[in-house]
Amino acid sequence: MPQKNPTFLITAAQSRAIVPYSDAPEVKQERQKRSFWFGIDQVINTLVMMAVVGVFAGYSVLVGTTPISEAPPASDPLASPAASRFVTAPVTKGDLLVRVSATGTVEPVRLVDVSTELSGTIKAVHVENNDIVKAGQVIAELDSETQTIEFRRAEAQVAAAKARVKEAEAATVAASKELARKKTLAARDLAPARDLDNASASSQQTRATVDALSADLKAAEANLAIARTNVQKGRIVSPIDGIVLRRNIEPGQTVAATLQSPVLFRLAQDLERMQIRVDIDEADALTVRAGQPASFTVQALRDRPLEARVEKLHVGAEVVQGVVTYKAILSFDNSGLGLRPGMTAMADIVVENVRGGVLVPNAALRFSPPADAETEGMLTAGSRLLGVSVGEASASNDRTRAPSEARGPGQGNRQRVWVADRGKAKSIEVEAGASDGSMTEIVRGPLKPGQRVIVDLTTDSRVQP
Repeated sequence: MPQKNPTFLITAAQSRAIVPYSDAPEVKQERQKRSFWFGIDQVINTLVMMAVVGVFAGYSVLVGTTPISEAPPASDPLASPAASRFVTAPVTKGDLLVRVSATGTVEPVRLVDVSTELSGTIKAVHVENNDIVKAGQVIAELDSETQTIEFRRAEAQVAAAKARVKEAEAATVAASKELARKKTLAARDLAPARDLDNASASSQQTRATVDALSADLKAAEANLAIARTNVQKGRIVSPIDGIVLRRNIEPGQTVAATLQSPVLFRLAQDLERMQIRVDIDEADALTVRAGQPASFTVQALRDRPLEARVEKLHVGAEVVQGVVTYKAILSFDNSGLGLRPGMTAMADIVVENVRGGVLVPNAALRFSPPADAETEGMLTAGSRLLGVSVGEASASNDRTRAPSEARGPGQGNRQRVWVADRGKAKSIEVEAGASDGSMTEIVRGPLKPGQRVIVDLTTDSRVQP
């Protein structure tokens, strides 16, 4: 039996131990890619878990726990929760001014725009801006050559008409005498009846001619008066005593008087007595009346308040882009102030003045306790997370309601305020009066000055043991 060669076996074993097994390049690359994405998934899962744990830990630290034994019974909605307290404000006694704000412009009491009825060329201008003028003073002249010619022609027509009237009157006298002679001859049977009739008709005709020519004379005289007036209108005069605010013409300028006469000058009668024309909103139109005191400011006087008084409120409305306003006139004394026309004024009109009234904050009228304990708990948790007080959340619905919706129909201004009574909110029915936006007068009700009313409800972050 032949023996095996041991050298070959050793060599083969050594060859298997030295040369390891290796995968294909494509398989190796796929394995590396899977390992990379597996690591990314592990990192993401770890971060998500850490975030969830952090949120729960923060919520537990922030909110804490409230013992069930300290919570008020759900059947008593007016009881204050264990973790809440009332925010109150005192009822005061004092004065209350209700104002209506409006914006307008400063204007003279009487403002006149001077124009002309004639067309022509400006011959001369005798005044400048800021000049003082008197009534009847000539401030400008038109070139009146054409008007002068028309006036002379009208004079000639009047003279011709007068001559024709005189001629007709002479013919009337002759016809009357002829008629008298014919009547004398006819009475003696020396003239036929036909001649008498002709003489009578001629006499009546001459008198009618005199009447017609007299009417023509009156027409000619009317034309003469118009021509004289046109000559006079060529001299533009001031209609009032005042000051020239604006001059819109220059010598040599042509003026065309059409359907809308051009404004040549703007005159103001008196700058010591001025007025402000303000626009009153339709919501405040019924509260503004003549005689009410007012104050206004202008930027020229560094917003120093000045006194004024409501002169009148126009009944007619002005509608601009769907907004309805009413024009009010405020008068004031401008002597020593020097305010000028056109300045913008911010006016406050005192429509109601309450002296020594019982006043409460408007927040007390808006406040309403939570509807039930469950709602209160929800508001408390929500307000803690959002960073707002419970009072703001609990009274938000009542604040958004209009005053007419907050009180029942037919109750007028009857409302309710709340006071703290042994840890509970107790309602008091009152009748509200005037309000300036922050304080409201209480006309009727059991509230007394010094008493405190609830205006809000806040919650502590933790319950003290």
